[in-house]
Amino acid sequence: MNQMTDQSLYRRRELVTLLGGAVAASIAPPATGRAQQSDGVKRVAILMSNAENDPEGHARIAAFRRGLEELGWAEGRNLNVEIRWAGADIDRIRVFTAEFIAQAPDLIVGNRSTQPVHLPAA
Repeated sequence: MNQMTDQSLYRRRELVTLLGGAVAASIAPPATGRAQQSDGVKRVAILMSNAENDPEGHARIAAFRRGLEELGWAEGRNLNVEIRWAGADIDRIRVFTAEFIAQAPDLIVGNRSTQPVHLPAA
């Protein structure tokens, strides 16, 4: 099994942090004159293909949250984050995806899966 070096793990986490920043920019408060949620809180849904007890999955979530916080987004203040851990179970991925689509969050984020998945149409 190919193990990651400390440097490649650091770079991977750095990339996740940068992606978090890009996501935060995509949910930036709307410009003046555009409709805004009454409470100003954005909702982000995260679908993880990792098992809930997987340390790598938690490291990705932590990096994502740090990236958002660096851009001024904080849970409990202006952001609600809901996470589902599918553990690479395709049926769970489908169920969680359908739930997230029905909830209509401001953003749905997913991490990669090694298996192709047919997701329900939005």
